[in-house]
Amino acid sequence: LYLDTFFSVLDTYILTMVIKYNILERGRLIMSKEIVKYKNDMNKLSFKGFTKNDMNLFMSVCSNVKENGKNEVIMDFEYLRTISGYTATAIDSFTKDLRKMSKDVMAVNCEIITENKIDMFNLFSRFTIDKDQQTLTVRVNPEFTWLLNEFTDKLKGYTVFELKEFIELQSKYAKNLYRILKQWRTTGEFVFNNIDDFRIKLDVPESYENRRLMEKIIKPALSEIQSLDKSFRNIKCEPIYLHKRGRPVSGYKFTWIPEKQMKSSDKNQQPKQNSFANFHQREYDYDSLEKELLNRQNNS
Repeated sequence: LYLDTFFSVLDTYILTMVIKYNILERGRLIMSKEIVKYKNDMNKLSFKGFTKNDMNLFMSVCSNVKENGKNEVIMDFEYLRTISGYTATAIDSFTKDLRKMSKDVMAVNCEIITENKIDMFNLFSRFTIDKDQQTLTVRVNPEFTWLLNEFTDKLKGYTVFELKEFIELQSKYAKNLYRILKQWRTTGEFVFNNIDDFRIKLDVPESYENRRLMEKIIKPALSEIQSLDKSFRNIKCEPIYLHKRGRPVSGYKFTWIPEKQMKSSDKNQQPKQNSFANFHQREYDYDSLEKELLNRQNNS
């Protein structure tokens, strides 16, 4: 009896791992074709309280609503889970996380300030989570669809990056720093002159003094970003000090190899050899496996 129970639990565990692996692999394939693009004004927003999971789901939504104008966009759960790298199989857990992300996005203080005008608004006018149909319906605020549309200038005015790269980053600090610096991807340099604004944009805990901020947040974030294949090679951070007693930190300067230069240098590199080229991967009917796992969870 004990052996039967043991092997049943082991079988379920292995099945769960196979499904999670499949979700990740499908996600990498689909994410490689997904592009996030938005007007640079969105980088002025702060996403306080967002977890890395919230950021993954939010950017996955942004990649799907871009250039759709005022139209509603409907995404099914399986697709959204796949492109956001979400590996949990339980629908209730995914619904709960979708709801949290949606509430956090609706709570973001969207504010655009120009010389003569201050606009305060919600970026999205609708989030509808349908448990029966297993879909998320989203609509961008009609008055501010331009933030995710109207990309007429091919060189200026918007931030663009691969969803796959964003999902691969593991900490929310790395994700926030990555998306902000992507606005300046071809310049090779960006300076945060206001350290308070930097803290807000990265959602740094108030208790972190500058030394801890550098050791616990900036350096690990740079290490993550540096590990990416296509972006921010040789990225570095240099504190900016005020010329006064105690030399307090007033900001940070980030430098890296600009993307245009990086791409031209890549032409001289030999392609990496795949050490698993001869590895034979076993094929699975993942849809059937996933249904079996869900049935087991419902019957347990």
